[in-house]
Amino acid sequence: MRQVLPLQAYLWDTLALLLVLVPYHKMVGALTPKVLILRCLVPALLLSLFGYTLSDWSFILVILLQVTINRIGKIPIDSRQTVALLTISIVVFPIGNIISYVAANLDQRFPAGRHLIDWASLLVLFGALVLLVVAVQRFKQHAKKATRYLSEDGKFRRRIIGFLVVLFAMVEAISLFAFYYQVTPAFQLIVITCFVIFIGITVVVMRYFILSYQTMQISKNQVTAYKQQQTYLLDLEKNYQALRSFRHDYHNNLVALQGYITANDQPAAQRYIASLLQDVAAKTAVDSQFVTSLAKIKIPGLRALLLDKLNKMTAANIPTAFEVAQSIAKLPGDMIDIVRIIGILTDNALEAVADQAQPNIQMALIKYNEWAYEFTVENSLTEAVDVNRLFQRGYSTKAGHKGLGLATVQQIQAAKKNLAIEVRATDQMIRFSLLMQAV
Repeated sequence: MRQVLPLQAYLWDTLALLLVLVPYHKMVGALTPKVLILRCLVPALLLSLFGYTLSDWSFILVILLQVTINRIGKIPIDSRQTVALLTISIVVFPIGNIISYVAANLDQRFPAGRHLIDWASLLVLFGALVLLVVAVQRFKQHAKKATRYLSEDGKFRRRIIGFLVVLFAMVEAISLFAFYYQVTPAFQLIVITCFVIFIGITVVVMRYFILSYQTMQISKNQVTAYKQQQTYLLDLEKNYQALRSFRHDYHNNLVALQGYITANDQPAAQRYIASLLQDVAAKTAVDSQFVTSLAKIKIPGLRALLLDKLNKMTAANIPTAFEVAQSIAKLPGDMIDIVRIIGILTDNALEAVADQAQPNIQMALIKYNEWAYEFTVENSLTEAVDVNRLFQRGYSTKAGHKGLGLATVQQIQAAKKNLAIEVRATDQMIRFSLLMQAV
């Protein structure tokens, strides 16, 4: 084990911890001066005060501290941030050990210049910190693209985190063994070599695993796209049939109007034309309102689903409002699950107002930013409902219904970290909100 001055040891421990914290915060967010001081520099300086006592335990404490801060900020443990933290911690291990190994060998060859070598190793460690931050900045966007599946699939993300935890535990076990048993530089070289080889094998295995998962995800997306295409084609068929019906009605209306004109019954002809114009104006107003909002949804399957539900509401003469303020090309998460939940919520609203004297339904799809969206459906009530029992399997406020829809919604949502359901109710209305957020 190398013997260095207390100040040099303190600076070494501080830089080693900063080598984890600074690139981590650079990767997951903006490295502002406030973040650099409060979340990087202060923890590193404080933990380094106990460097000799804590040794490599300080890295474990840093990770636990950062995970605790994330939990306070409502970031789950199985998040992308945890993946980034563990990955950087593992990468830092061979960097620090290689620098320490080279410095130890130089100390043995040039004992007179030991202190100069120690200060030089600190500069090299600082240089490694700068290079790592630059590398994170350069490849940050590529890393986001490579890990986009981590935001959508919690099960895949948890597997990655589990693997990284095991790998990190092995790294720390090696470091603690080397510290407490004061291994020789030769043995340290063997450990570093074995670890680098292990990291290389791990990278190959992880690449194969991720590529296999991506292939599976692509197949799944293709199935989803096929189902959306089928829904879209059915929607086109409905529109085609509606156009044929319109042509048929148009011909019949012209024949009827011709009859009034032939009979020279001008007042009847005028009343008939006024009735036609009123009917067309009413239909056009409703259609144009929905078309404007639906055109902003660039997801064919979801757009077709909502068009179908809106047509059913219109056919049932239910006053309906539907609003989409911004263009939406993609929603975070599995589209099959999202479409299922939205379908169940809209069907539930339709069934709830079916027997009401003054029914009303309001829907909206809201985009807060590129990572957060909300779908709301609100319907009128004639009596208060027990919100606490709505999601119980078998419970229903409608006679003759099995009460499976909302229970299914809760089951889907419970399995997805990026989805949440909120319910608000009064004596006159109830609103369901599906919150969708990338994690």
